[in-house]
Parts: sequence; structure tokens; C-alpha cells
Amino acid sequence: MLVRVEYYCDMPSAGLAWRVYENGVDFLKLNIKHRVLLWGLFASLLTFLLAGAIYFYSMSDTKDAFAKQGAALGDDVAESVGQISGQDAKERLLASAVLKARHIDRELVLIGEDVEYMADRMSMLLTSPNRYPPRTLQSTRDSASITSGTPYIHFSPTLSNAQIESDLAEEIETAGNIADTLSLMSRSYSGYRSCFFVVSRKGYSIYLDITADGKGNVLPDGEAREDMLSGFDPRERSWYEIGRNASNATYTAPYAGIDGLLNINCVVPYYDADGFAGVAGIVFPMEEAYRQIAEFVTGTSDIVFAVDRRGEVAFSSLESAVLTEALADADAREAGEESFAAAIKRMTAGERAVVPVTLNGEAYYLAFAPMPSIGWSFGTLVKTDKVMAPAVEARKNILDYTSEFQATLEGIFADTTRNAFIALVIAALLLLIGSETLASRITNPIRKLADGVRTIAGGNLEYRLDVKTGDEIELLANSFNNMTEELSAYMKNLERTTAEKERIKTELDLARNIQDGMLPKDFPHQKEFDLIATMHPAKEVGGDFYDFYFLDETHLAVTVADVSDKGIPAALFMVIAKTLLKDNTVGAKNPEKLSEAVAKTNEALISSNQEGMFVTAFCGILDLKTGEFIYANAGHNPPLIRHGTEFSYFKKSRNLVLGIMPGEAFETETITLAPGDAIFIYTDGVTEALDTNCEMFRENRLKETLDSTPEGSDAAGLVSAVKTTLESYTEGTEQSDDITMLALVYHGNNGPKPS
Repeated sequence: MLVRVEYYCDMPSAGLAWRVYENGVDFLKLNIKHRVLLWGLFASLLTFLLAGAIYFYSMSDTKDAFAKQGAALGDDVAESVGQISGQDAKERLLASAVLKARHIDRELVLIGEDVEYMADRMSMLLTSPNRYPPRTLQSTRDSASITSGTPYIHFSPTLSNAQIESDLAEEIETAGNIADTLSLMSRSYSGYRSCFFVVSRKGYSIYLDITADGKGNVLPDGEAREDMLSGFDPRERSWYEIGRNASNATYTAPYAGIDGLLNINCVVPYYDADGFAGVAGIVFPMEEAYRQIAEFVTGTSDIVFAVDRRGEVAFSSLESAVLTEALADADAREAGEESFAAAIKRMTAGERAVVPVTLNGEAYYLAFAPMPSIGWSFGTLVKTDKVMAPAVEARKNILDYTSEFQATLEGIFADTTRNAFIALVIAALLLLIGSETLASRITNPIRKLADGVRTIAGGNLEYRLDVKTGDEIELLANSFNNMTEELSAYMKNLERTTAEKERIKTELDLARNIQDGMLPKDFPHQKEFDLIATMHPAKEVGGDFYDFYFLDETHLAVTVADVSDKGIPAALFMVIAKTLLKDNTVGAKNPEKLSEAVAKTNEALISSNQEGMFVTAFCGILDLKTGEFIYANAGHNPPLIRHGTEFSYFKKSRNLVLGIMPGEAFETETITLAPGDAIFIYTDGVTEALDTNCEMFRENRLKETLDSTPEGSDAAGLVSAVKTTLESYTEGTEQSDDITMLALVYHGNNGPKPS
């Protein structure tokens, strides 16, 4: 037998182990002590490996959970914030376009009202010449210089070279009294160039020109003046024919005046005893439109413009291939890129929206809204990146924060893994049986952190991680707590904002209930008459109101009025107007003094009207015994009266609205109602209600609706018929103005007994 013995180590005296090779077979021999030590080492190593495996599995699982939940949370929050910010930006852009359109449209409406007032005054002068003294004005053929703001007269070449007959001369002297109206009206137009004029069909015309600074000569010099005297006849201008054929205030397309500057004219005809007598108008300069546009432009890249019904660009703030006054004869619906042309078609259709378009190779958002008084549409172009910048920035910030947090998380995991490995190795070397305890000490905080993350991810933003390890795990927990606190603060701020909106809504509901309570609801039931009234505000509170009350046992007073605005300011002004009208009417006691009561109300409103608001009102007093109805119409829509089975409109009143002109006298009219006759009074919210095509309900549809009611319909039946037809007509659209209706049916002494 061949036996070979080798020591297992360099020191045989250690007696650790030796190898015995017997017949080629390798045996490892250990004593009991060393075997226990080896098994202890093996157990420690196994424990180390198991603890390490558990630790790395826990770390990997926690890391994956953090990564997935953090990424999902970041993406969800970023996407939500981006969508909300983008939608909010578009809504604010559309609201801005609507406000701008209403502003410019309101300016043109006010000009139209002024022109109609000029025409009415001119008609009064020509139909009642004996009531006015002769008035002589400066003439362009006699004066080489006329100062800004001075009324003057111009004769056409044919009239200038002919002998003026005495009748025409008297008419011209009477017409000269329009100068006071022009002078008073021009005060509202100071600060920019304008012109007020009346052009007679007989060849003379009266002007009042104002310059931007209110100074200087308004007439041309030298040859230009001679050309004006010998060749200028305003009756040959296109706007004269437009005004001649108009039924109300009409606006022309932009045109170049004799001074070469672009203008828009608002014109309306006036009349004498023989019919058409001439055209009254006001010149609105394009540079003023540009000035008002410039006030709206929010940046150098923004573009604002207006198109007319034909798709032609009326004016704009940008000289570009499409938006330029040079395209006065071009249809923008056929110009530019396809998306922009399609948007122009929607603008000419009277729509309001925010749409993406491409213009000159750049992307924009186009917000547009109609200008219903002249049939134009106002648009604002803002570059897409500017509109969406808040949304993009908000989303980027959220994603950046999530990425930074993820990077911090990765670093913390890397540091924690390295430190844990070193700690586990040292623990295995120093304390063989302490590896499991050390692994547990390291992994327990991580598991606690993971459990806390799951709790927070489940929606409990009040939960806080309580990890006190003094190392990177505690730093990770604190970082996550900070993120949770920021999210919680964001949610609480959102809740406060929502609560504030609810508070405002509650206060507006209370104001609406208070206003509704001020309108009388206890409708009288008497055999002499039948009465019903309703008021539906466009907003939470409105500016319309109705009222009825007895002056004595035989005289019933009714009122329907409309304040010039909506919302809370109009509601407050409504309360004042309603109280003054009733107090002055009741105080007058005599129906014959109705005009005095209305005039006193007008003076009282003017004395406390700091906001420049006004009221249209229809006031009437019915004698229940005789059927005599005396009324005063202060600029209100003409009511309808039923004689027999057919309704007809009251004649148009010449009285002004309340709250504007001091010292104004208000005329009254008197009619006699027969038993069965009915009066229907309303506000312009009825006739100006819009359908889905932005077409108004108008007076003709109102008359057709009332004519279609059954014969002998009572007041409730008349109001119900109009309300039903109006709801059907406006279905699918938002109510744009307050709607008020009052129906009064007179039965006389033979009426039915009240139920």
C-alpha cells in the first residue's frame, strides 16, 4: 500500500487539517473543534448569503416599486396639469376675443345710436319748422378757414351756382339748428379725428369736423379748396346711396375720404313731410380702430383683425399677405393657407371658437367672436407656442421634478446597497451569527418605507413615513415626505379655490332671490282686467324689471324697463330706477302728470349716475272704468296692442332713454282700450334672442306668435305662448340678455268675476 501524507497548512502544529492520500483517494480529516468551527463558518457564510439575497431582493423590489409608482404619479400629474393649463389658456383666449369684439361692436353701436338720434332731430326740424328760429352757419364758399368743432354748411356745385329760392333758403336756416345737436354730440368724440354730417337731397349739407387735437382749420387750402367748392357733391358718394336705402343705422366698408385717409361711415336717412330728405352720418376713422386694436395686442407677435360678411379683411394690426387693408376687395375665405381660410368661413358665419391655424408658415391659435351690430367678426391670432407655453412649462416642471426625484432615489439606492454590502461583510467576519440580525436591521426600514409608499400611492396624502435610521434611508423617507407635503398643499389649495367659487355662487344666488323678491308676484284678480308678468335674467341677477300698482281704486299703473347692462351693477341700478319710477308716479297721483313723474325720475337718475348707465322704460296708467290708457315710452321697445284678433305695434316714441340727458321733456300718448283689447310689453331680450345660427328672433316673429294665439286669450296665455315659442327658437343656445314680458287684458265692467 502506498500512503502519502501532506499538511493542509504551513504549520503542522496548528493541527487544523491534513490530507491523507490512500490508494489515490483524497480524504479531509478534521478534529471535533475544527469541525464545529467549520460548520459555524459554513453556517455564517450561508446566513450571510441568505441575508444578502433577501436584502438585495428587497432593495430591488422597493426600487422597482418606487420607479413604477413615481413615474406613473409624475406622468399622471404632468398630463393633468398640462391639459388643465392648455384648456384654461384657450378659454382665456376665447374670453379675451369675445370681450374685444363686444368692445369694438359696442363702440360702433353707440355711433349708430348717435346717428339715428341726429336723423330724428333733423326730421323734427324739417317736419315742424315753425317751432324753431332761423339759424345761419358759416359757409365753405364764404369762409376760407373753419376751426375744428365749428358747424358749417357746404353747397353742391349745382346749388352753389344757382339762385336759392326762398322756400329752400328758409329750410336751410331751419336746418341750421342741427348745429346744437352736432356740437353737443361731438364732445363724446374728442381725442380723434371725426366728422358729423347731414346731407340734404336738395344739395346742401351741414358738417362739424373735429381734428385729433381739437385745433386748426378743417378745410383744405389752395387748389384743393377750389376743387371742393367746384366739384364736391356728397350725394355722389357711395355711402349716400347706402344711407338713402337703409332702414336703420348702416355701416359702410372702409373707404378713402377726400383727404386720402381710410374711414368707416355710419349712415341713416332722415325725412321731411314729403318723405326722404337726406342722409345723416358720422365718420369713424380707421386710425381710431387701429388705436383701440393696439390697446388689445398683448405682444409683438399677436395679431388682431376684423372681417366683414363677405370675408374681406376690414382692418388688422399686421401688414401681411392676408391681413392687410390692401385686400379690401379680396375674399380672405379664398386666401392664405387652408386652415386659415376655413376659420374665416366660420367667422363670416357668426360663430365663436378657438381653432388652430397656419399663417405664413407659422402655427397660431385663432380666437374669434361675432360683432352682431354690423355683421363683422373679430379675431385674435396668438402663436401656438405662446398659448401652450404655460401647459408645456407646467408639464416640464412636473416631469423634471419626477426625474430629479428618480435620480435621487437611484443614488440613494446605490449608496445604501454599497454601505449595506460592506456592513454585511464586516458583520460576517466579526460576528458569524449576527448576519441575520444585521440584515433584518437594514431591510426592515426599507420594507417600512415600501409599505409607506404604497399607503401614500393609495391616496392617503396625510400619511408620513417615520423612518429614523440616521442614514440614506431616512434621507429617502424625508424626501418622499417633502414630496407628499407639496402634493397635499396643492390639493388643499385646489379645495380652497373650489370652496371660494361655491361661496361666490351662493352669494349670487342670494342676490338673485332678493331681486326676485322685489318684483311683485301677487297678480291682482279683478273683473276689469287680467295681468301677468315674468322676468328671466341672463345672469344670476339682471337689469330688467316690471312693476304694477294702483294709484287709486280705478287707476292701474304698469311699468317694464331695461337697464343698459347686466349682472350686479345693472341689478343695483334697477332697484334705484324701479323705486324712483314708482315713488314719482304714485306721488303725482294724477295720470295726466305721468310725463312729469318720468322727467323727475330722469333727473334723479342723472344726479347719481356715476357709471354712465341708462334705462329704457315703458310706463302706462289704465283707467279701469273708461279703458283710457295714458303712457310714456322712454326709448323702450314699442309694445303690441290687440284689437279684435290681430296684434299691432305702438308707434315709435321720440322720447330719449332715462339717465342720459338732463332737462329732457317726455311726451305721453293716450289710447282707449275696448273690452277684450290686450297690451303686450317686453324687453329687447325677447326680440334679440339668438338661435343656433346667431339669427335674432326679431319683432316680426313676436307679432306672428301673438297673432297665432286663440281668440280671447288671457294674459297668462299670451305670455305662455311667447315663452314656449322663444324656448323652441333658442334651443341649444345660451341666453344672452334678460327676458321680461308683461301682458294686460282689459275686460271693462263686463269682465268675468275674479276667481
